[in-house]
Amino acid sequence: MIRLAALVTEAIGAGTHALLDADLALVDQVITDDRQINDLNHHIELGAYRLLAMQQPTAGDLRAVLAVLRILHEIQLSADLMVTTAKASLDSSGAIADWNFEVWSNTHSMRPGGAGSMLAAQHMAQPFAVPTPRPIPLPEGGGDRNAIPIYNFPNAHVVHHFIPAMPIRIS
Repeated sequence: MIRLAALVTEAIGAGTHALLDADLALVDQVITDDRQINDLNHHIELGAYRLLAMQQPTAGDLRAVLAVLRILHEIQLSADLMVTTAKASLDSSGAIADWNFEVWSNTHSMRPGGAGSMLAAQHMAQPFAVPTPRPIPLPEGGGDRNAIPIYNFPNAHVVHHFIPAMPIRIS
């Protein structure tokens, strides 16, 4: 985990320099390095789950493993933010000239709707059918609705990658 934190710290510095210096080679390096960060994060996370499954830790050890998982999540968010930061570019006056942001999200159509949208209704003896996930266009839905900058940037591009099935329900 210390190695992961060190890699993310390096990514924060590199992402900041890439943005401020409009260094496209450094942008590519930040993006490439993020793959290594993701792989290491995944390896640590699997180790923690393996420990939970096979060792049945006691209360104190369980709290330590859960803390590691929580910290991993926070560190990963910082690394992903640097990839986003590095993908923005500045013009010669220092103003944002280009903004690229990608978001991966499932549908937001499970928010209060028919009975099949309710978790309890899905687990009844006679369960209600779960609605088929579908992307909902703006302004009502859209996984990208919170990713669109509130400022007017030239060349602002937000790409929503629709994920129909998530491993866990998030809302």
